[in-house]
Order: sequence, then structure tokens, then C-alpha cells
Amino acid sequence: MVQPEEYWEDLDDEERAEINQALMADRECSFMDLDEDDQWEYLAECDEHTVTCWKKRWEIVDSHFTRDAAEAFIRRKQHDYSEMRVYVESQNYAWEFEAIKDGYPRWLTDLHADGRGVIATSANLTFAINTR
Repeated sequence: MVQPEEYWEDLDDEERAEINQALMADRECSFMDLDEDDQWEYLAECDEHTVTCWKKRWEIVDSHFTRDAAEAFIRRKQHDYSEMRVYVESQNYAWEFEAIKDGYPRWLTDLHADGRGVIATSANLTFAINTR
């Protein structure tokens, strides 16, 4: 599967200029200034291209004990990564997290209205546990 950057490198100067001109008129940026998802979307919209699929994959970047810490990490490191987000996933049956939770001061836990507490967050993943 050819990535948008590889596709761009294979174009000649005239083709690059044509695409950039269209993008400047429409989105006020060049092709290489778009993030990869937007590059794929642009190519899919072009009549002379056929994009059959592209894969978007989220990965764990870092873990934190609170949502605030995860969001601070995202603000601090957003220039080093593509799009980041906080994701909550239950670790209720993971004995290691239960042990951490049991020793974790309750006042530090970010409680949710439904009783779940955030115990570890990454840019793409927040582990949530049930509080007792």
C-alpha cells in the first residue's frame, strides 16, 4: 500500500503544483501540510484517483494516574505526535491495577459520576477502575 508521502514523492513538479494550488484555494495549505487522514481524504475526492481504503491505528503513548495528567501530557507533547486523545478502558479485573488502586490515595482519584475513577491515562488510553 502506497502512503500519501510516497505518492507525493513520485509526482513531478507540475503535478505537485497543481495539487497544492487546488488545496490552497480550498483549504489554504499545501498537500504536505495536511495530516495523513486529510491527505487520504483529499486523494479520495480526486476524480483521477481511487482510494480503496486506509488504516488508522491508535496506540498507547503514555500512561497516567489522572485525566488531568494525561491532558497535560497531550498539551506538552502534541508537537511530537500526531492526533492524541484520552481513552478510558476498564482495568477492573487486572490484579496489578487493583493493587495500585488499593494503595492509591482516594482523594487523588478523578471520580466520575457513575463511580468509576480514572487511574491511568495515556494520550490514547485511560485505564478506569471501579471505586469502592
